[in-house]
Parts: sequence; structure tokens; C-alpha cells
Amino acid sequence: KNAMNRLGFLGRRTRRLSLVCALAVAALVATGGAGANAEATPFTGTFAGTISGSTCGPLTICLEGTLAGVATHLGRSTLEKEAVVHIPFAPCAGGIEVSYTQTVTLTAANGDTLELVGDGVGCSGGGSSIGGGDLAVTGGTGRFQDARGSLSERFVHDLSSGGELSELSGTISAAGA
Repeated sequence: KNAMNRLGFLGRRTRRLSLVCALAVAALVATGGAGANAEATPFTGTFAGTISGSTCGPLTICLEGTLAGVATHLGRSTLEKEAVVHIPFAPCAGGIEVSYTQTVTLTAANGDTLELVGDGVGCSGGGSSIGGGDLAVTGGTGRFQDARGSLSERFVHDLSSGGELSELSGTISAAGA
């Protein structure tokens, strides 16, 4: 009977140890491995430049451009943007509401990149479009490989010159950030 009790104890202990190991493996997979930095760190950036666009469908404008600026973890950097803007002709304070989807690549001076995708809304009227949206960090290169995070974007776009000021803020998690 004593040996049976010991076997039952060992069985329960083995099951607990197996559960602890399974949870540890799941945590490693979720954070990208033992070397990945799972800490979310603050990220901010301000960029300015010119965005150009052309009609690419009914009530749709395709935009692209490169902005220059400074961002945490990147220093002097560029922001390359491709966006699809939809014009539903819904009114907003001072103009017409627009919605957009976009892909963004942030490039540091050394060539490391952060890749982002997102969407947002703006209000276009009086010669400018003002708005913002959310961006998800989907990866990158160099020290930003496997980066994740979320950023908010606020922008002011001059409709006649194409000039744009874009501000980003949020958090990123990357092994080298």
C-alpha cells in the first residue's frame, strides 16, 4: 500500500511538472523565444514631407510619399507611406469625412526597418485634411525583427501642396529596441 501511495504521489507530481513545462513552452512561443524582449517600450516620432496622390477608383485616392523625421529607437529616420483613401461624402466638422487604410515602413539611418499597417479617418475641408488612426507593428528588420506593438497616428495634410506632418505615439516590443 505504501508503494502505491508513492506511485500516486509521483504521478501527481509528474502531471504538475508537465503542466509547468507546457506553460513555460507556451510563454516562450508567445514572446518569440527566450531572447526576445517582451517589454513594451514607449515610441514617439514626428515626420514631415510630401505625399502625392492620384485617383485609383470611384471616390478613391491612392497616396504615396516619404516623410523625414526623428523617432525613438530609430533616431533620424524616414517614413514611407502608401495609403488608399475612401471618400464617402459624409459630413464632418468643417468638411467631408474620409477613411483610409495604409502600410508604413519606418527606416532608421542604419537601414533597420519597422513595418506597420493600419487605418483611420480624417476630415477634409478648408484646404487641409486632419485626422488620425491606429497602426499595428507587424515586424521589421535588424534590431526590429519580430517587432510588435501598436501606435496612434495624428496627421495634418495640406491638400494643395501635398505637405504632411505626421506624429506617431504608442509602444513597441522588439529584442533590439
